[in-house]
Parts: sequence; C-alpha cells; structure tokens
Amino acid sequence: MSLVQRAPSAARLLAGAAVAAVLALAVALVVVPTTHRHALAAGRAAIAPDDFAIRKPEQPQIAVTSTPAVAPATPVAADDVAIDFPLRSPIVAAAHSDHGTYLAAADGGVFALSHAAPFVGSMSGRGMAQPVVGIALDPTSAGYWLVGADGGVFAFGAAFYGPANVPPPTSPIVGIAPTPTGHGYWVAGSDGGVFAYGDAPYLGAMSSRPLTHPIVAITATPSGHGYWLVASDGGIFSFGDAPFLGAPSEQQLMAPVVGMVSSASGRGYLLAAADGGVFAYGDAPWLGSAPNVGRGTVVGISLVPNSYRLSTDRGAELAPGDKPVPGAIDALDPAPAGSRVPPAEPSRSQARTATPAAPAAPAAAVPAGSDIVAAINTARRANGLAPMRADSRLASLASSWSGSMSQSGALQHQNLAGLLQQSSWSTTYSTLAENIYEGSGGVSATTVVAAWMGSPGHRANILSTALNSVGAGAQAGRGAVWATADFGTAG
Repeated sequence: MSLVQRAPSAARLLAGAAVAAVLALAVALVVVPTTHRHALAAGRAAIAPDDFAIRKPEQPQIAVTSTPAVAPATPVAADDVAIDFPLRSPIVAAAHSDHGTYLAAADGGVFALSHAAPFVGSMSGRGMAQPVVGIALDPTSAGYWLVGADGGVFAFGAAFYGPANVPPPTSPIVGIAPTPTGHGYWVAGSDGGVFAYGDAPYLGAMSSRPLTHPIVAITATPSGHGYWLVASDGGIFSFGDAPFLGAPSEQQLMAPVVGMVSSASGRGYLLAAADGGVFAYGDAPWLGSAPNVGRGTVVGISLVPNSYRLSTDRGAELAPGDKPVPGAIDALDPAPAGSRVPPAEPSRSQARTATPAAPAAPAAAVPAGSDIVAAINTARRANGLAPMRADSRLASLASSWSGSMSQSGALQHQNLAGLLQQSSWSTTYSTLAENIYEGSGGVSATTVVAAWMGSPGHRANILSTALNSVGAGAQAGRGAVWATADFGTAG
C-alpha cells in the first residue's frame, strides 16, 4: 500500500529480540492548500489508522510560503480598576495586552481593568444559547473576541473570521487564542480539537487521540507558528514551533489546571491551577503562587509587566505571594477523575507526596538528542556518506514532538506539511522528513538508530542524499521512551 499524501499513517514494527520497540516513519508530503480552514468541520486533521506495514515514502513536495507573523508588543499598562461589586455571572476567562487586562463573564459581559483599556462592547443581556468560555485580544487594535461553548465567535472592535453556517462542534469549546497579526485566531475544544480561522495555521490537534483528561485552554506562541493545548491534569501538547518544556501531569495536584500563558520569548510557559498554584517551565520565571482562598476560584493566568496575575471567577486579580483572606474558606470543585488529592494546601511548581511512598521504579534512560544525531551520522559514514549537519532548530522541533507523544501516549507524526506552508520554515527548508520511535528496556541512541536502520523506510531517511540536516530529541513518559529525528533539506 502506498502512503496517503494528506495524512500518512504511522507504520509499526518490533525491532530486536530482546527489546520490543515500536517505530513509525513518514515523510511530509505537502499538498499546497487552496484556502485556509474556515469551518469547524474542516479544522480537524484527518488521521489515517495505524497498520503493521512498513511503507516506502514518496518524494516530498515543496510548499508555498506565507507572510511572517509580527511579534506581539510587550505588555506595558498596569491595571488600575478593581471589581468590588457582586457579579451577575462568574468570570470565566482573562487576557492582558498593552492596554491592560480584560475579563469575560459567562453571560458575555466584558470588564476592562485599566483606564487605558477601551470597552468596545459585550454580549451581556443578548440571550446567548451557550455561555462564553474565552476571550482573546486583538494585538493590533483595542478590539477583542469572545467565544462561546458552542463555538460561536463574537467580534468587538476586531474583524470576524469565522465560523459561519457550520454545524456545532462535537465537544464543548474551551478557549480561543489570537494570531500575532490580529488577522486570525484558533479555537479549541475539550476533546483536543483545534479550529483555525483567518491567517491562523492549522498545525494539528488531539481530537483523534485518547485523552485521560479534558483540554482546558489553548495558547499560541509569539511567532504565531505554533500553539499548546493544556489538559486539566497539566498535560501539555505542543504543535508547530511550540516547544514541550515540561508538565505537572505526573505531580500530585491539589486542584485542576485551568489556564496557560506563554512567556514573551515563546521559550517558556506558566500554568495556573484553580487553587492559585502556578507551574513554571522553560524561561518563564516562577515568582510564587497566589492562594485563592477567600477570593474565588482561579480561571486564568495573564502576563503583566515583570510579573503575572491570576484571575478568579469573582473578578479578583491575584499576584504572586498574595496571602489568603483571613478566616475565609473556599470550596473548590473536585479535581478531575484520576487526580491524586493529598491534604489541601496551595499547589506549587514542584512535586509533593502526601504520605511516604514506596520506592519508585527507576526512570527510563533517555538518550540525548545529540547522541541520536551522532549515531545517525555514524550510520551514514559506514555507508560511505557525508554526515548531516546538526540543526538546532530541527532538534527543538524533534524534542518538542517527543514530549507531546510522551504525554499523549500516541505514536503519531506531527504536521510537517503545515510547517512548510509557513515562510519561516519554507525559506530555510525545501523538504522535511521524520522518524519516530517508542520503546522500553535499555533504550540508547544506538538502539534507536539501529532499529530505524532495520526498516527500509526509516533507513532511506537516514541515508538520504537529498536531506542534509538533522535534529533529534527523546522524552520519557507513560512507561516508555519516545524519540524523534527530524530531517531537512536546508538551502
């Protein structure tokens, strides 16, 4: 059987007698799109079922380019307005820009917390079919978008890009994220579905893969060429140029994760839990948690100048290090199914154990990405070929994808075709290809590459004379080691 061009499936095999390893290979066959995805139904990736045959890839095609996104401005405004009155409907989302912080209520109400933040409209009092669940700010104007649980988007002082006249999503919508140009946005569902509108590129989703916990938020990278999905247990799923930098999904959470925000560089992110716990990864600084006791349940997190703020359903803005209201007791919804709940205390960005635990099994040995690249080049030299150039950008892409697979437990290729539709990638690489691996029991760089070399398709990528650059990365998760090698033809 030949590979399906629009959605190559992951081929699998067992490599070695002593070590059971699951492998997959696909070369991105980029089909030039005729239009962006503008409908909910068209926003999902088509995933071909896995099989047990190794397939020889066809020659990749070169993708068209697109206009680079503009980096968002650094937030500069401070909030000087507080909500000190009872709300008719709870706050469900928050967002911050250089104009200040905006809060969105479930009934469609919008609250601007800075005199520099213009109010340009809301859905309050308009009789919505489903509650509002998210707000996104137009980075190029004073406008914003609200999104409802049924996928409806409402634009105020910003352009409307969709959806229009499409069936409702199969699961509730949970969030919206803008592109840095202000000419598009992504909408995410609790099942991991992602819907792209305007100039927002569709880079993949989790809707075709089993999730143990629902998705609660979507956050875009500053470049607009990637995004993260975050689940209520803290699981992180990375797409495009969004790096996987860690997640608290293996920690003992006091309360579910409810929000996420990228650092200004895109090389870090912060997660917020419903009880005010904050988790920091990459270059995002951890300045402290903000216990929500007496102030309501945390619903989101936003970057502000030199810090961050957590917003609660009562409209309170919590700062790192804030103290609980004396004598107050807040009742949180139970943590999602499968969470481990020790005695109540604020969440922190570190693991905790409620009671002395039995010794944990040794963590799986994870080969370094540089060692995998070295093993690939050793195989090339043994076959009379020059080594490929070690490429840090491909290494970051590969490491991020290994992290995503380790979180989802799904051996599945990322959307390389989507990357090649972006000028930031297609001006550097004319071709992208990928090998992926899952295995356990004494995994090393040599083990991974030897298994790939035992498969004709994987071997073809490693010994290609057209591909000249490579980056690799591996992560441990769900009792296995997950490895990715991304190859490119860099001009």
